[in-house]
Amino acid sequence: MKTIVQLLLAALIFAAPLRAATGSAQIGQSVTITVVADGSQPFTYQWKKAGQDIAGATAAAFSLQSVQLADAGVYTVQVSNSAGSILSDPATLTITGTPPTIRSLQFTISVPSAGALTLTLSPNKTIGGK
Repeated sequence: MKTIVQLLLAALIFAAPLRAATGSAQIGQSVTITVVADGSQPFTYQWKKAGQDIAGATAAAFSLQSVQLADAGVYTVQVSNSAGSILSDPATLTITGTPPTIRSLQFTISVPSAGALTLTLSPNKTIGGK
């Protein structure tokens, strides 16, 4: 009679998110963070930002499309299997760039009796006319 012994190995993380402690992207770029784990499969994954679970982020890779300044922060991933779980080292994502701003907005309105009236709206929200 043959006896089968199954050994369960807890998940081990070999490649932490971003492979380094920090990474950066410019506003509008896409970012993918990947973790490589070893141990007894199957694994479950839960990505976190600032310690809070990210809804729907439950795969070995986590992607952000068209990143914005709000996507900057510290990311980790919890990898689990039937023998236990492990939390990755934190990885900091920095977002660079400046979002667009409106420097001025100009309207031209035709006034039949007086010719033309020009209104200019500037960032400090003053309105001038001539």
